[in-house]
Parts: sequence; structure tokens; C-alpha cells
Amino acid sequence: MRRGAAIRRAAVSTVWTKAGTALLYLASLPIAKHALGIEAFAAYAVLASATVWFGFINIGVGPGLAVEVAEARAQADREAVGPLFSAAVLLAAVMGAVLLALSTSVALVVDMDDVYGARIAGTVGTGELRSSLLAVSALAVGHTVFGVAEGFRLGMQQQHVNNYWAAAGQVFAAMAIVVCALLTPTLPAMVTAAFGPPVLARGLNAATLVLARTDLRVRFAKLGKGIVLSLLRRNGAYTTVQLSVVVSSQLSVILVGRWEVSGDVASFFVLSSITQMGFGLLSAVVIPYTPAVRDAVSSGDRVWAAASYEKLVRLSVGFAVIAALGLALAGPYAIEVVYGPDTRPSTLLAVVFGLLFIVRSIEYVSFTTLVGIDDPWQPVTAFVIKTIVTLVLFLTLARASGITGFAVGLLLPTAFITVPYLDRRARSVLQRAGTAAA
Repeated sequence: MRRGAAIRRAAVSTVWTKAGTALLYLASLPIAKHALGIEAFAAYAVLASATVWFGFINIGVGPGLAVEVAEARAQADREAVGPLFSAAVLLAAVMGAVLLALSTSVALVVDMDDVYGARIAGTVGTGELRSSLLAVSALAVGHTVFGVAEGFRLGMQQQHVNNYWAAAGQVFAAMAIVVCALLTPTLPAMVTAAFGPPVLARGLNAATLVLARTDLRVRFAKLGKGIVLSLLRRNGAYTTVQLSVVVSSQLSVILVGRWEVSGDVASFFVLSSITQMGFGLLSAVVIPYTPAVRDAVSSGDRVWAAASYEKLVRLSVGFAVIAALGLALAGPYAIEVVYGPDTRPSTLLAVVFGLLFIVRSIEYVSFTTLVGIDDPWQPVTAFVIKTIVTLVLFLTLARASGITGFAVGLLLPTAFITVPYLDRRARSVLQRAGTAAA
């Protein structure tokens, strides 16, 4: 019962916080577009996609820590959580330093024409583009380190607390975007306004957690090699998988920015943002499910684990189908009204994005289940193959067919590679677990 109650509490808090902040974010995007102009907004779209790359750098530390903490919680091993937290902070700090060094090198050394495309770089200006990339790099370090606290709270089944802080960050980001549009409508200022408040909210979440629990004070001297290696192994698997997702999605926005006109970049980015917000709502149940299913398996309640997977798949697919229909039928018209005619996507593009949302919902649920109950390296091969096929489609079908070809290049590998494999493996692992329990 406590697992179900924790999931329901997290789900309710996520739905109302993310639904409200999603509306604020969608309302702020037209303001940013109007203030920056279409070319600078296209650069803003590219940078927003880059932040997703940065965010996935520490994806394994967060979920990896959540799974380990959930298992320690199920076994009532309170003494294990302190070293786990310290190990996660160490890994996040190292990755943040590497990330900052790499991104700063790109910002200072690489020609901005090669990053954004000659059209955007020529219109916006190299100075603004470099400053914006440096600002995103600095914020990414805070995002990486402070994310450890979110992973710990997730493992303790306190996702609702993460939701409240995230909502506060998004609300202040929307307000900052409006202020920036009125006072300093430059690309570096807009990037800082959009991505700074969420990072600050993460930092406050981490501070309140550490102040409330003295056992979480970072003590590197007490770290054991086994703890660090365990988290590092999970981090490697999760990061590999999630980077493949990023390559298969956000890279498309960057390539569209280099190969297509600015209006196409904006429409593609808006559709991507809408589907990402859909995943934000779907995560209301999926995110707290990961530690809960680990807790169930560790406690021997495998029947709950199997039944909850079936329910989660049905719920996710039902939600995704409704969202896809709305996107296909009303999406182009709504986007034109809100963002302007130069941002309106074709109906075909909206349909493809709707189908992509459905198949990725199944992929998301299946992978999340395997994170909690199986070796995290098992799905890696399927995701790597998917990434390779996606890149081939980007360079052939997408380059020849235009913006819709990019969306099709995202859809086909997901539908025919990762979804069948992950769903079949999740059901197989749960069936073996149920048989063993019986």
C-alpha cells in the first residue's frame, strides 16, 4: 500500500505542478520569439536542445542513486545512504567539471558557423552566440551537481518534493523571460532567464535536504571503492541509453537548424517542446514507479511488480493516444495562433510527432521497469543500434525529404527496434520473477 500511496502522491503533485508550469512555459515561448526575432529564436531553440544533452550527462547518477537508495530503504539499511549520497556527489562533480571544460572549449575555440550554421551565426552575431553557450555551460554544472538531491529524494519515494521545487523554478523562469523580453531582449539574457531559475530551484532543493539530514553531509573519506564502482556502472549504462535518446531527438533540432530555414527550426522545436511536456505529465507516474518496483522486488512482492507494469503500459498508451490525436487534429492551428504563421507545422509533421509520442511512451515505461528490476546494461545494445539507424536515416531520408523526414527518421527506429525489444524483455523478466516467487 505504501508504494501505491507514494506513487499516487507523486502523480498528483506532478500533474498539477507540471500542467501549470507547462502552460506558463508555452505562454512564454511566443514572448521570447517576438523579443528575439526568428533567427535568434532559432538559436535559442538550438541552445534549448543542447541543455537536454547537458541534463542527460548525470542521468545515471540520479536514477542509479534512486535505485540503490530504494533497495537500502527496503532493507532498512540507514547507514548505507550516506556513503551512497557522497559517492553520487563525487561522480556528479567530476562529470560537471568535464562538461564545463568541453563546452567552454567549444564556445571559445570552435567557429560558431559550425555550431549553429552560417545563417544563424551571421544574423545573431558570434559574440552573443559564444556568450549564450558559456552561460548554458555554467548552468549545466549546477544542474548536474544539484541533481543528486533529486535522485536521493526519488529513492526515498519523495518525488512530490522534487516536483514542488521544479514547479517553483519553472514559474520564476516564465516570469524572468517576460522581464527579459521587456528590458534586455538579447540571446544570452534570454538563455539565463529561461534556464537559470530551474537550476537555482534545484540548488535550494539540495540545500534543504542536506540541512535536514546530517547523515548526508558529504564525506569523501568514508567512500568505499565498491559503492563508487556500483554507481559508476549504473551511470555508464543509463548515460549511454539516454545519450542515444538525445542523439535520436535533440540532434534532429540542431541538424534542422543547419539544413532548413528558420521557420522550420521553430516549428520543429515547438512540436518537440510540446511532446517533451507530454512526457513531463507521463512522468508523473513513471518516475516514482522506478524506486517503487525496485522496492517491491527487493521485498519479494513480485506480483505487485508484474501487475503494476501492465497497468502502467495501459495508462501510458491511453494517455499518449489521446495526446497524439489532439496534436494531429488541433496542433497546427493552435501553434499558428500562439506562435504565428511562420511557425505553423504541416499536418503530416504533427501526425508523425503524435505517433512518435505513442511509441516513445511504451519505450519509456519498458526501460523504466528494466531500470528497477534488471541489469541496466541489458537495453544498451538496442539503443545503440537504434541510434546508428537514426543517424543513417538523418543523413539519407531526412536530408532528402526535409523536415518531415527528420521526424520519420525518429519514428521508425523507435517503433521497430527499441519498443519491441524492451517491452518483450520487461515482460520476460517480470514473468521469471513471478515464477520464482511462486
